[in-house]
Amino acid sequence: MKVNSLQAQSAVLLGRITELKKTEVKPATEQEEITIAVAHKAWQNHLNSRRRIMKELWYTSLELLPEGNKEELWVRDVCLGPGTKVTVEGTTWL
Repeated sequence: MKVNSLQAQSAVLLGRITELKKTEVKPATEQEEITIAVAHKAWQNHLNSRRRIMKELWYTSLELLPEGNKEELWVRDVCLGPGTKVTVEGTTWL
């Protein structure tokens, strides 16, 4: 049953790939490549700025917390994502 389904999916995908291979891909012009590179660099700068701001905010807020909670909050908010419920030794944090 599953084998037949997978074979049917394979046939459909191979048909789609064959159609895609028939089309010609137009290479990007030098001006398009430059435009893309500039846009990529701008987004990299945005990302790096946001990363730096997040770290600054994180370390600033850590200074205000008692010692025992710092590692727990790092795991919860940074590693697992904000709003994730974490239970450690019977205590649950949101």
